[in-house]
Amino acid sequence: VSRWCTKWRLTVNVTKTNIVHFRPQRTSRTMYQFKFGGTNIPIVPQVKYLGMELSEFMDYSITTSALAESSSKALGTLIAKLFKAKGLVFETYEHLFHNTVIPIMEYAAEIWGYKHYGKLETITHRTIKAYLGVGKMCPTPVIMGDTGWNTAKTRRRSKILTHWNKLVSMPHDRLVYKVFKQDTLLAMKGKNTWSKDVKRIMTLCEIPFNYELEPVDLDTVVSKLIILESEEWARDMTSMSKL
Repeated sequence: VSRWCTKWRLTVNVTKTNIVHFRPQRTSRTMYQFKFGGTNIPIVPQVKYLGMELSEFMDYSITTSALAESSSKALGTLIAKLFKAKGLVFETYEHLFHNTVIPIMEYAAEIWGYKHYGKLETITHRTIKAYLGVGKMCPTPVIMGDTGWNTAKTRRRSKILTHWNKLVSMPHDRLVYKVFKQDTLLAMKGKNTWSKDVKRIMTLCEIPFNYELEPVDLDTVVSKLIILESEEWARDMTSMSKL
């Protein structure tokens, strides 16, 4: 790379250049000393790329913590507008939430969104409680039932499936498609890859899925996810204390 840059008279700012060794937690960090020209390039535990904080272990906890912090600030602005206006029509408040908070909270959720992230679910709960004017201790199932909103987890899993459909429809000569295809092959061998998360979602919905590179019936799967969410909500309501 250094020789190529020299040939084409390009300059690289090595003070802003780092190396991240992405690996499982049980694997030791590489001892190799990377250089650009004659300058050593440091190995760092995390890096910000396209707005996402990526850790060396790719567990996305750092990513979601950063998104939770940013979306919390956006929610604070929304709540301030609610109080300043002395109330808003719920449809207007909901529209503002979906257009000012969710895009931050679920940035790139197509990639990391399968797991449950409590900090991000809390953002949704805070949004509802602020509008209803209830306290922090108000039971979550009650407020979710009042609004009829889907959980953040269901929204993210829907995005994962939408992204799957986008990838399988991509021209096969593109590098992204080739990486995606390799990801599915690794999942078929039992590796814990992104395609494995798609398989988990389909299994939850009791829909057969064998990593065929074909679009899934998005409407059917999302409807199934919403049904599963409703059943979970009903169980939570039933198990709540009546006092």
